[in-house]
Amino acid sequence: MAPTEPSPDDATRAPEDPRAFAALVYRNMALGAVVTATVAATLTRLPALLDAILLTRLRWAFMALLAALAVVFSQYRQKLSPAQAGALFFSYASLFGLLVAMALGSFERADFVQLLGLALGAFLLTALLGHASGLDLRKPRAWFDVVREAVVVTLASRAMASQGPWFEQLLALLGTVLSLAVIASEAQSIQQDGLVATREDRGRLAWLYATTMYLHFFRLLYLLYRLLRRRPR
Repeated sequence: MAPTEPSPDDATRAPEDPRAFAALVYRNMALGAVVTATVAATLTRLPALLDAILLTRLRWAFMALLAALAVVFSQYRQKLSPAQAGALFFSYASLFGLLVAMALGSFERADFVQLLGLALGAFLLTALLGHASGLDLRKPRAWFDVVREAVVVTLASRAMASQGPWFEQLLALLGTVLSLAVIASEAQSIQQDGLVATREDRGRLAWLYATTMYLHFFRLLYLLYRLLRRRPR
């Protein structure tokens, strides 16, 4: 029997190289980080504009818009086209730059560069280990996520002001370890989906994974800051 000629639909359903898919995810994430950094750097040079947003009612509109983007992304992620997912990601990354600009006010530049380098190195090393590891971390991933988010919320709450520095460091250390576990688990999911993602799915999935890895990175940055920050004696 003569071999059947492949149809265009078969080509569309054919899986892509998982390494190419992972590279696309991390490229998209890096582009979002560049957008955030650009917005943050611009706003730190315009303190009057930053104050006009943060010290007036505009801050509530900003927070509402940030929350609305997160809700839309989570609720409609399976229905978004690649272009829509990318637009939402870059919109969120732009708005998130305002939060980063606000946080930069409490840092010396050298301290922030060191913290950023540490977070980036830990993120990249953990992602690489996740891709290479044979230990499946995806099953306990939900528990890692829940506990880490509880740690982040607790650290950000006003109740922390009444606790000793040792308690803050302990929570931050726990959150950092869990954050690294989540990043490794997410890297394994990227690798797995890279094996089965079709051409029609890979664009949307790449933006979805870029968004989650972007958020994991900034949570790790925050937790490392709480773990290592200098405290008044």
